[in-house]
Amino acid sequence: MSKAIITVVIALVVLALAPVAIGEKGYVLIAFNDYTIEGTITAFVIAIILLTAFSFVIYKVLRYVLSLYGITRFKWASRADKRKLSNLKTGVWQFINRDFNGAQQSLAKAHVPAGWESIAQAISARAALESGNKADARLHLEKVAQQDASNIAQMLVESEQAELAKESMEQITKNKKATNLELANFAEYLVAQQDWSTLNDQLSRFEKKHALSDEQWQQLFERYFAALDLNALNSAYGNLPKKLKEKAEFHYLINLASFAPEQTDKCLLKLAKGDKYREIWQVLSKCTNTKLSDLQKFVQTRLKKLPEDETLLLTLAYIAKAQGDFELACKVLNKVLSKDNANKHWRIAAECFNQTGQLDKAILLYQTYA
Repeated sequence: MSKAIITVVIALVVLALAPVAIGEKGYVLIAFNDYTIEGTITAFVIAIILLTAFSFVIYKVLRYVLSLYGITRFKWASRADKRKLSNLKTGVWQFINRDFNGAQQSLAKAHVPAGWESIAQAISARAALESGNKADARLHLEKVAQQDASNIAQMLVESEQAELAKESMEQITKNKKATNLELANFAEYLVAQQDWSTLNDQLSRFEKKHALSDEQWQQLFERYFAALDLNALNSAYGNLPKKLKEKAEFHYLINLASFAPEQTDKCLLKLAKGDKYREIWQVLSKCTNTKLSDLQKFVQTRLKKLPEDETLLLTLAYIAKAQGDFELACKVLNKVLSKDNANKHWRIAAECFNQTGQLDKAILLYQTYA
């Protein structure tokens, strides 16, 4: 570039000095249609130099002005992006803290990174559902990408659009490479739809894939078994693999107690013979007016040999409470309840004291441990 400029300058200097060297006036005449331009070579050279200098100044000024505009525009754009990103963060935190209305408003004004649009819409849909606004939830769910449909099946059911979820859920049945998240959503969908036949067929698959957490398994069996009659309950539990029986046992026994107390008694007796007293406490804490004669005899027989055994005494208190014998339960609890174990057993103790009119003791337990 510099060589070209030097060449042009030398050429102009030569043209300017040529008339002097040859002793003649250099004169230029340029004609174009009806227009003519004439003048000396020196005048043309000076004009070109001035025009070049003027153009350079104009270029620099324009560049400076445009740079100011660009910086200002960048600053405004940067501020806008920061505000939108702040809205995204605020919306997510509001959702986490269960401020669902606020989360919807913040996410509506947020800038969502590429690839995260469906997630933002799903969060907004969940916030709308938690606020009781199914219409808004449906609008957000419509904007979720098709490839993410399997992740919103439960929300589709909750927003009264179960048919939209059905197709994606049926695909999971055939998809051997379904993710654990998809399988967990599938399980939730089947329970919500009370499709117990398909659920039974898929339980082993869920267990082998470790698709559900322990908490999710408990929620599944709680809702599943609560919907069955006695025959269906026994059949469903009896057909479970061994590992799943362990997970389902608690909710099986809870529901069994309402149908067949005598059968519950035998099942709990097996647990007692295996020293599974914590499981017994969990079941009996939910039972009322349940006859447990075999279990009570077993525990009382052991207490004759170990009259001060804390575990056996607590079990006897739970048995008495489950049978509605609150006087016996209170008598045992007065003996065995201590600061060391009250944190785990204060609820049953408060219930028994309340039932026998010992309100001061019940209130004290609530005030201390609630």
